[in-house]
Amino acid sequence: VPELAQREFHDVLMHAESRRGLAPRAIGGLFPFAGRFEPTRALKESTSDTFVSLYRPDLDTIVREDMTLSEAMERRRSVRHFADRPLTSEELGEFLFRVGRVRAVRKPEPYQNHSYETTSRTYPSGGGAYDLEIYITAWHCDGLRPGIYHYEPADHALSPVTEQATAVRRIVRDACQASGRTDIPHVVITLASRFNRLAWKYRGISYATTLKNVGVLYEAMYLAATAMGLAPCGLGSGDAAFFSEATGLDPLVESSVGEFMLGVPESEDLPASLGLTDGQCMDGLNTATAVR
Repeated sequence: VPELAQREFHDVLMHAESRRGLAPRAIGGLFPFAGRFEPTRALKESTSDTFVSLYRPDLDTIVREDMTLSEAMERRRSVRHFADRPLTSEELGEFLFRVGRVRAVRKPEPYQNHSYETTSRTYPSGGGAYDLEIYITAWHCDGLRPGIYHYEPADHALSPVTEQATAVRRIVRDACQASGRTDIPHVVITLASRFNRLAWKYRGISYATTLKNVGVLYEAMYLAATAMGLAPCGLGSGDAAFFSEATGLDPLVESSVGEFMLGVPESEDLPASLGLTDGQCMDGLNTATAVR
């Protein structure tokens, strides 16, 4: 059957196991591990004592001067060509302030069964769990040393993970290749899920919810970047094994589930066919000087 031949078995199985009426058991917010394990904390504990404070824009000014939602949605494009001038740390700070910061932390309600710690942010997340962590691989960002950083959403700051040059180049190279071998991005954003944030509450749909959360955050990043005049591009693949190696994360506990390129746009008039071969992408990374 052509319709079934084109589907991979694991996709069919995941769909069936995560939809009521198809799954052989009850699914949803059943709290299958309540009473056995404590829920994972809403905010990941920082592994670094050093924070890089980020620019914090005036929210009233953004609300007053930003383009409308309709205009941002109409202008939204995946942009794969980046200017020679780097993204600035101020632009990165405003971008993360718009899409990733914690607005409030909500403690568990003692009178509610299975209540757990949640947060409020600018994008929605299944169960208010916000399982996604934001990692920044900075390559061409003025005011920020090249390296991999974890975004601390409550403090609106970055904590260094590694400045190992080979790790930075590998993640940027992989993004370049995943985007069709186009320009070298200024920054690569990696989304990693702390799986137990969702698995503690949801049976059958926890990973499906993670993927939905990735899509929601992609759109939030697209719209924020468009409103700021930046170049956004969501990616369809990434090397989870290497990301775990570079960050020291246990991939069974926290693993990359999405990648996103961000930079300053070169031009809106470049032909879609313009791109770099694998070799050209690597040559560019090897010869370019990372901005510190």
